[in-house]
Amino acid sequence: MALSLVETISQGGHYWKKERNDSPGHSVTIQNGTPFKIAIEGPSSNRFVSGKVLEGYLVPESGEHIGRKFKSANEVVNTIRMPSSNAFLYIHFYIEGSWVLADALRRAEEWVLDEAEELALERVCIIYKNDPDSVAAMRQAARLLAEEPTWVESARRDLVSGLSELL
Repeated sequence: MALSLVETISQGGHYWKKERNDSPGHSVTIQNGTPFKIAIEGPSSNRFVSGKVLEGYLVPESGEHIGRKFKSANEVVNTIRMPSSNAFLYIHFYIEGSWVLADALRRAEEWVLDEAEELALERVCIIYKNDPDSVAAMRQAARLLAEEPTWVESARRDLVSGLSELL
């Protein structure tokens, strides 16, 4: 079961935001310290580059990019292997004792994030003029949300009343 978005980011986890409406599933968070592996030769490959989520970044621990910090799963997958339009099919995370394909995480109902937390995080990043794609900005915004839960409550009210589109 996933921690809340704010908890995960505040504790150094990774936030993989769903960017496209035509993409299935939802955004995903991965806790700090979670191992990952990327299939090198395609979704059914038996060759992998391994790594870990560290302080919000995806950091390879094998292959030619050892130690490099990647801000997004798309970036790490497309750097490690041939570029793909769907990184969810190539990266697995070690969660609760087994390897889970990111595609399964984004489709699993028990991993759905709180939409109000996602909206509040986006708003805080904008209000404080932080880059929403920056790992450091996300952590700063998550910490602010943890200290001021009224931001999330306000976003939840706006979602209910249909005001979330007025960003």
